[in-house]
Amino acid sequence: MTGTQAIPKRINPPPGNKNASFILKIYSGENCDLQGKIEHVGSGQSRTFRSAGELIKLIHEKMEETGLPQASCRLRTWQ
Repeated sequence: MTGTQAIPKRINPPPGNKNASFILKIYSGENCDLQGKIEHVGSGQSRTFRSAGELIKLIHEKMEETGLPQASCRLRTWQ
């Protein structure tokens, strides 16, 4: 993380649902992978991640913890 500056990226859900909002701070994109920090807007909790896969896992875990997606959503799966 030498000489790099985090650029905050806000991913906004439909209005009124903070449980699905995250703030991403990407510190590095070296070796074709992402490193940074993710903050869950609804709880204020933040975690660091060392890869895109870890970022996706953290988002998925928080979404399950908060009960999202809703039952009316259908997730795609590998078959």
